[in-house]
Amino acid sequence: MNKSLIKKYALNITKEDILKFGESEGVNINNNELNTIYNIIKNNQDEILEGNFYEFINNYKNIFNPILFNKIIEKYEKYKKFID
Repeated sequence: MNKSLIKKYALNITKEDILKFGESEGVNINNNELNTIYNIIKNNQDEILEGNFYEFINNYKNIFNPILFNKIIEKYEKYKKFID
C-alpha cells in the first residue's frame, strides 16, 4: 500500500473507526486515549510514515495504557512492510 493511500485513509478516519478497531482487537480505549490517537493520526501522518515511528510513539507511552501501547507497536510492526 503506498503512502498516499494511507494518508487518504487517515484523513477520513473517525473516532468511531478507532473505537471499533480497538474493540475488534480486544483493547479498551478511554476518551483521553481516543482523542490522543485521533489527533496523532490526523496531525502527524508524515512523521509516522517518514520518520522514526518508535521514537515518535515513545513520546506517548505514558498516555496509553500498556495493553494499548503494545497493540499499537504490534500493529505497526505487522503493517510497516506496506508503508514502503
